[in-house]
Amino acid sequence: MTESSVARSFDLEFILHAIPGEYLILDTSLIIQNASDDYLAATGTRRQDIVGKYVFDIFPDNPELPERKQVGPLKESMQQVIQSKKANRISCLRYDIPGANGAFEQRFWDIVDTPIFTNEKEVAGLIHHTTEVTKQVLEREEAQRNEELIRVVTQSVNDVVWDWDLKTDEIWWSPGFNMNFGYPLQEIEPTVDSWFTHIHPEDLERVKASIHKAIDTGETNWAEVYRFRLKDGHYADILDRAGVLRDSSGKAYRVVGAMIDISRDKKAEKEARESEARLRSVMESMPQMAWAAMPDGTVHYYNQQWPKYLGISLEEIYEKGWTAFMHPADLEKTVTNWEHCLKTGEDVEIEHRYLKAPENEYKWFLTRGVANRNPEGEIIGWTGTCTNIDDQKKITQKLQEQEEKVHRILSQAPAHFCLIKGEEQIIDFASPGIQSLFGNRNCVGIPLSEAWPEIAAQGLTEQMRQVYTTGRPQYFWENQVMVDRENNGELSEGYFDFTYQPFRDFNGKIEGVLILATEVTEQVLAKRAAFQLSEELLEEKERFQFLADSIAQLVWVTDEKGFHNYFNQRWIHYTGYDVEASKGTEMWNNLLHPDDRERSFNRWQHSLETGEFYEIEYRFKGKDGIYRWFLGQAQPRRNADGDITQWFGTCTDIEEQKQWQEELIKTNEDLKKANADLDSFVYTASHDLKLPIISMSRIFTELTKSATFAAPDAEELMGMFHRSLTQINSTIQDLADIVKVQKNAEQNLEFVDLAKVTEEVKLSIQDMIKESDAQITTDFKPAPEVYFSHVNLKSVIYNLMSNALKYRSSERKPEVHFKSEIKNNCIVITVQDNGLGINLARHKEKLFQMFKRFHNHVPGSGIGLYIVNRLVQNQGGAIELESEVNQGTTFRISLPHKVKNPTA
Repeated sequence: MTESSVARSFDLEFILHAIPGEYLILDTSLIIQNASDDYLAATGTRRQDIVGKYVFDIFPDNPELPERKQVGPLKESMQQVIQSKKANRISCLRYDIPGANGAFEQRFWDIVDTPIFTNEKEVAGLIHHTTEVTKQVLEREEAQRNEELIRVVTQSVNDVVWDWDLKTDEIWWSPGFNMNFGYPLQEIEPTVDSWFTHIHPEDLERVKASIHKAIDTGETNWAEVYRFRLKDGHYADILDRAGVLRDSSGKAYRVVGAMIDISRDKKAEKEARESEARLRSVMESMPQMAWAAMPDGTVHYYNQQWPKYLGISLEEIYEKGWTAFMHPADLEKTVTNWEHCLKTGEDVEIEHRYLKAPENEYKWFLTRGVANRNPEGEIIGWTGTCTNIDDQKKITQKLQEQEEKVHRILSQAPAHFCLIKGEEQIIDFASPGIQSLFGNRNCVGIPLSEAWPEIAAQGLTEQMRQVYTTGRPQYFWENQVMVDRENNGELSEGYFDFTYQPFRDFNGKIEGVLILATEVTEQVLAKRAAFQLSEELLEEKERFQFLADSIAQLVWVTDEKGFHNYFNQRWIHYTGYDVEASKGTEMWNNLLHPDDRERSFNRWQHSLETGEFYEIEYRFKGKDGIYRWFLGQAQPRRNADGDITQWFGTCTDIEEQKQWQEELIKTNEDLKKANADLDSFVYTASHDLKLPIISMSRIFTELTKSATFAAPDAEELMGMFHRSLTQINSTIQDLADIVKVQKNAEQNLEFVDLAKVTEEVKLSIQDMIKESDAQITTDFKPAPEVYFSHVNLKSVIYNLMSNALKYRSSERKPEVHFKSEIKNNCIVITVQDNGLGINLARHKEKLFQMFKRFHNHVPGSGIGLYIVNRLVQNQGGAIELESEVNQGTTFRISLPHKVKNPTA
């Protein structure tokens, strides 16, 4: 479709700003030229702030992560695209960008860099297309961590873990079910009946009632002790604990629990009770985990709270020691503190975590210990306790988290809060967001006029004073405020919605003013831009109307379904129908030539269904009743979601081109006929002359055998006659070869192996190669095959190789190198030799003419290069030549590159 520069500007503006997707336009120096609206939104930037800037000045490395260089890989990718002229993709690249407060935010991107070419096929710049995948990457990493945690926890405990889906009544058992109870998993039904049917009948109703009570009454935890039947028929004592999971409405949907066989623990408890007499009753009665140690720190006594908490026997505790059950992160500091106390005799006091069973989680304890001394003050032992402070720690942690959460909410909220107290207008509270507006200056406890003097200068404090005095709130919308955001003395423009609300104490007395400020600078500027854009669009519409009525084509527009709703003035002038009469599809169809209607309709329907570019040639009837040929073309316009909203089309008058085409076809047919007649004549002439020449050669041979010539120059004359016969015979053969080249132009084409053909030629002239001691090398790896006639390609290689050996230099050993490559969608075959070369200044115009020779010291007819050129041109190729006298010659043959069909 032919377009004016105005139309291209219109389209470019539409594409760069309105096209969906995150696009950045860069030149080859990686300077930003333009960006799509989606890109600006995704990166939190503005077009006027980044256009004309070096891309990595706008988006540098994250200084908080010096070990992670993000600019390097992306810059290398962009330079690779510029150098290779090929697009490049990077998946899931972490590339942090500055956020609104200047701090870098973690981001992940899918990136495609695509070269932009000039008309000369040179790279003019890049299209940098990004798709943010931060959410997907983080969710995938979180899911992987959760799955790994579940796998590790399930495999690392011997407990029988179960998961009961209350919606389906299905239950899942961990592999520990088989290991602890002896049941193969395939024998257990995946329903809750597989649990209830194995509970001892005397315990069943109690357990059922207990767990359903927990589910129905809103409890989150459940625990019971009961007897569970094993595979061998015996019953094991089970401690079963579970958590009830509930949705946002409080309804239970899942119960997850763990069963512990406490049969052995009961035995351990019995043994512990037998040794209880040896321990101090006071230690056993304590709710804490009590302990006693030797002077060297060796613990020789643990009370029953230890096995109760750790879920193992006292023997195991004595065997492994207390360090085996401590959190690895707390072990080193605890041992260091204990060793220090042993040396100094100081009291022990430290917080650390012990592993709790059966939950298989660590809980916080406060360990205190004192040294027991004899009358002489010598340490004779240590006694102490470990008090569970996990609930207190969690409460403290929750309070800290809540405080941090409130801080994050206030810092990230779009609205900012500030509390001004008293007539002195002291700043009592300011949210992080409002502090950042003023460059994070110290403000709390300071009068507003001192902390933020620019506010007082603009009269805002007086309005606050009115609210404090009258108790009536005030509201301001899109209020312009000049703010020193960087705390450098320079004011910048901003727009805010303000609410001034009286702040009252418990008695209802006003003690201050609560200020709610919401920045709407972007919205205000956006409204301004929208108004300006609407003005520009109106102007663009007028320009489009002028353009459409000025260009030579018939211009038309349809809706997404193909209903014509606009035609330019040239359509009206050509058809004689105005826009209203031409709307719809009926008039269009009536003006088409009857022979073109079905074909045109099918092609138009295909574009409407697929969105493909519309292009077709058809005939339209003018108001004079005469049909003329037109080239119809149309391009779809899409909205932000990619849906087609309109079709813009043109009809270009190609009547004269069509007439020229018909004349050209007739001329080509006449030339083909003339060439065929000429080839037939040459072939007939060469065939008819060949027999007399052969007869003359035989007669001359017999004559020289039987006749005697007395003339002194007879031998010289006979040699001249013999050479003349040979020359005539060679010329006739060359004429036959030329005709054969033309006849073979339409031979079967196929993918021919270059290395194989070259080897065939080398075999056919092996005597010449051996005689000249030539070195012939090849490199066909970049393009091993070419789409050509096998016979004709062999002729091309033969002529170039034999010529290189014929016209070799006597000063050096001949070298001939063949190579292939793919360049500009062509296969280029290069043949380079180090022979005599050709004087191109004298012979350049005669290189590929028939019977032209450039060296006379070796026999030849001068048609080899003519045949090579003819064969290459017949297949749509071209041949170039570079040569330097006494240095050598290089031939470059360019042939169309066809891709081999792998299924063929």
